[in-house]
Amino acid sequence: MTADLGRRERKKLQTREALIAAAIRLFGERGFLGTTIEDLTEAVDVSPRTFFRYFSSKEDLLIADMATAIPLVREALAPARPGEPIIEAVRRATVALVRAFTAPESLAQRRLALSIAEVRGRMLEAHEQINQALVDELARRLSVDPDLDPRPRVVASIALGAVRAAVHAWVASGGHADPEVIVERTFDLVASGLAGANVLRPARAPMSGEA
Repeated sequence: MTADLGRRERKKLQTREALIAAAIRLFGERGFLGTTIEDLTEAVDVSPRTFFRYFSSKEDLLIADMATAIPLVREALAPARPGEPIIEAVRRATVALVRAFTAPESLAQRRLALSIAEVRGRMLEAHEQINQALVDELARRLSVDPDLDPRPRVVASIALGAVRAAVHAWVASGGHADPEVIVERTFDLVASGLAGANVLRPARAPMSGEA
């Protein structure tokens, strides 16, 4: 039974990866608008019904790996050791995201995603979901209400800004730029200011609406 389950899961993964590979090839050859879901399913020899078991749209083919981002954020922001500065946990989460989004085999996928307007729109939606996960986790770590305390949103914006800058530089360089170096340099600058001012010190209790 376990062996059968393993084979089924491997088959699902292979189908998913085959659809993504077909999308990268066909979008490059025919353009995004010139490629239909039927073209993609014929290329992989599966039915449209099977396609929709894995993806809700053509756009999702190019941002499929972003689904792993929120679990990465939550894991990275979990306290690694007592007394660890929160900014270091944010740095760790940001590096984890950049590593996930700049795997060498994903360069063509990321380049296409950034060049297609329809996909960029879906990427913005995914970024907002990741941003909200960062905000929620930071608010939990700081013991504050993120609707009243601006720090979680400000720091989340800095982190995702560093991710976007690093990914864009990596794509523009053809995969030669080191995106982690960009993130580390960003956080070296930001962390010195935030840490020096004790900006990311947890609150004793959630903030109220008092001025």
